[in-house]
Amino acid sequence: MKKTERNIAATFARNLKFFRQKCNYSQEKLAELIDVSPATISNYETGEMWPSRQNLANLVEVLKVHPYQLFIDFSKDLDFLKLDIIERVEIAFDAPEEGFSTSAKRVRK
Repeated sequence: MKKTERNIAATFARNLKFFRQKCNYSQEKLAELIDVSPATISNYETGEMWPSRQNLANLVEVLKVHPYQLFIDFSKDLDFLKLDIIERVEIAFDAPEEGFSTSAKRVRK
């Protein structure tokens, strides 16, 4: 497995475990919900195995996440998210004056 593939597998494994725990599911409960064995969930979370397309779709549905959320390395990609937020705030502050409260107008000036 190439370094990039290992990074993606590790990110997927870490995020799957994070979102599973966020939903308060044990590996056994998540396995039951997507109709696989608990060992399969364990293998996903250790990067030993990839889910099939159908199992990935089931994981996304049960965990109530977007597929990209399982593959983003949040520790590295936060800078992109910060830049996106800054850009959106700048766009908002370029909106017409009447769209702002007086406190927002003070901040703009």
